[in-house]
Parts: sequence; C-alpha cells; structure tokens
Amino acid sequence: MANVNVYADEKGSPLYLDDKLVTSIDRDKAYREGYWTRVSCTIPCNDAGGVLLELRSKSKAIMPRAWIPPTETLYNETSLECAVRGLYEELTIKADPSELVDLGLEFSINNVAVTDRYNIRQIQRYFGFRWNGDPDKLEFDKREVEAVKFWPYEQIGTPPLHQVPLDRRQLKDIAKRLKSHGFLPRRGFMGFNFIF
Repeated sequence: MANVNVYADEKGSPLYLDDKLVTSIDRDKAYREGYWTRVSCTIPCNDAGGVLLELRSKSKAIMPRAWIPPTETLYNETSLECAVRGLYEELTIKADPSELVDLGLEFSINNVAVTDRYNIRQIQRYFGFRWNGDPDKLEFDKREVEAVKFWPYEQIGTPPLHQVPLDRRQLKDIAKRLKSHGFLPRRGFMGFNFIF
C-alpha cells in the first residue's frame, strides 16, 4: 500500500513517535492507528452549475457507495499538486495547476471510515475547478469508482447525495467560495444541505 503524510492532530502538527519525527507512513497503518492525514478535495463544476461527483466503490473503507468529489491523500507534495494528481488518478482528467483555485478552506474530519478496522482522520483542503467535459468519456478504475456524473448543485444534500460528515456551516462555506470564484451561479442559492 502507498505511504501518506501523517500529523499529530487536526492542526497538522508534526508527529513524533519514540521521540523521532515521522512525516509519512504506510496508509493502512495510518488509517488503523488513527493518525491525521491531509487530503485534497477538488470540486469540478461546469458552466451549467453542475458539480462532478464520483460514486465510490462499495469495497472502499472511506465512504463506500457515496457520491463525492475527486479526493486524494497527500504524500510528499503540496495540496495543489495532490489535487491535480487526484483528478488524474481518480478520473483521468488532466489539469494544469493554474486551472485549480484553492478555496482557502480546510476542515478536520474525525473518523470518516465505515468499518471498525479503521479510524481515518482527515484534514480536508478544498479546490474549485472548471470542467465542461463529458463524464461518459472518462476512464476510471471500476474497482475504485463505479460511476461519474454531473449533478445539479441544488440537488446536493438530498438522497442519494446526502452522505459525508460535513456540517451545514462547512457546506455553506464551500458553496459561498465556489460562487465567489465563479464556479457556481449566484442565483438565489443558499448553500448545499449536506455534501462531500
């Protein structure tokens, strides 16, 4: 399994084990032992106000069978580099780093796993991205992602788009930042009900 960067707490403080600085470890070990990791969440939006989400495989430890944005865990890279890598690894979308906008939002989420085997703690950083491609032409690993689809942003928060542990304030902050950067239309939209 791949290595991931690890942290002592939700603030991203350095992790010391036996008085030694540990910056990365095996992802499975990090998840089993509950170390904090950083992830980049990229929210592709099209001109019609749609949000591209992927349906995660039912075999995934984190949010199986949930519609979420492309997300990847950092390993010896910046959050922006991770976001670009995540778009390609998850959905084969090639993006130039200049095309992504850091929304300036980080949320600490404690235990996003659905199994007792893991205690997955994430510091999530959010990026906006304009993409008007055809989801049906994307190539992705069906063992990781079952489907990809643009959803009307107004529908996010209702089944089947109601999973994932962010509160209403966090969701409104994401929507507000996406709107302020022109990724979502401003027309009378109050914010997601419950999203990624």
